[in-house]
Amino acid sequence: MTKHYRRERGAVTIIEAAFVFPIMFFIVFFMVMAGETYYQYARAEREVTTAAINGAARCENPMLGSVIASGSVTKDPTAVNVIPYRYILTGEAKIIANEVENELKRTISKYKPLLFTNMSPRNVNISVDLHMNVLVSSFPITCSFSVPFPIRMIFGGQVMRFQYTIHTNAPISDPSEFVRNVALIWDVMERNEAGQTILEYGGKVKNAMSKITNITN
Repeated sequence: MTKHYRRERGAVTIIEAAFVFPIMFFIVFFMVMAGETYYQYARAEREVTTAAINGAARCENPMLGSVIASGSVTKDPTAVNVIPYRYILTGEAKIIANEVENELKRTISKYKPLLFTNMSPRNVNISVDLHMNVLVSSFPITCSFSVPFPIRMIFGGQVMRFQYTIHTNAPISDPSEFVRNVALIWDVMERNEAGQTILEYGGKVKNAMSKITNITN
């Protein structure tokens, strides 16, 4: 009886293992592949965040692009772009956005897989939707891509893909630009006859409003 019981117990163990091992192998394999896709997502997210910060910094500083390209600060004073609100009125921000889009797309598309072949980002799409205003501006970037499954599922007609979308927004804060432009407009108005009239009229309106405020209080 003991020998017969041991033989039956061994047979049951083999049958259980035949069912359990493939399922456990698939689960572990799927977890490893999911970790690979998240690794690609984390790399792309870091790259998108860095690109948004750098793009906003280039909009704030007119010399940053040339400094990054040349590796040093230029000593030529004529090389500095001092057009008032240059990134709003001249469309220079769109040029920066296009450069960031192309560079970011090239960088993410060149990512290599960590463990499995062909698990690099595919169908990379980069979009920079600039929000340029006089006082508040921002440099938002949206990145979407897919990572293919390394094997085709049974009875599956198409390769399974993991879809990812990354969105980040970097504020463009340039108070020195605003102060400089206000001072420039003030200087132009002081040197112009019509501008002096406007300033005098504005001073009278300001004094009148002050008197009204004092009376009301």
